[in-house]
Amino acid sequence: MNRDFSAPIYMVKKTADGLTVFFRAGRRRGIRPGDRLAVLNEEGLPVGEIRVRSCSEEDAEGAALGEVAIGMGCRVELSRSSA
Repeated sequence: MNRDFSAPIYMVKKTADGLTVFFRAGRRRGIRPGDRLAVLNEEGLPVGEIRVRSCSEEDAEGAALGEVAIGMGCRVELSRSSA
């Protein structure tokens, strides 16, 4: 799996369970449910982490892990803790 990529976040939803994050990378890019992804802000600094819940060929959605500062303009990046 290529671990050197980032993908834009295109939607963030606040739910009773926390933040749900939607981004433009899916199975075609090697994303799988259960993967842990680092989230970077516009300056490239880490601001949180998500766990992928589901994905299609081109898109995925995941749940933010803990209290994080994830918003529009952030990107996801495959973290070293990915399976």
